[in-house]
Amino acid sequence: MTQNTKKWVRRGHFALVTVALLVIAVCLMVQCVAIYRLGGNPFTRESIAAHFAPIALPIWISVGVVA
Repeated sequence: MTQNTKKWVRRGHFALVTVALLVIAVCLMVQCVAIYRLGGNPFTRESIAAHFAPIALPIWISVGVVA
């Protein structure tokens, strides 16, 4: 690979990791706000797992991208 190609690959990977981490951050914030708005006693193991289950796939994909 040429130096120019290596530079573009690094930039692309950096951009991909940045986007993946931003998506994770937004997903976690949205889920935390949803749990907070439930009121009462929403902090059980089952309710937390139910709220975070829909974002499990994006988190695992992002972990794979970072690794």
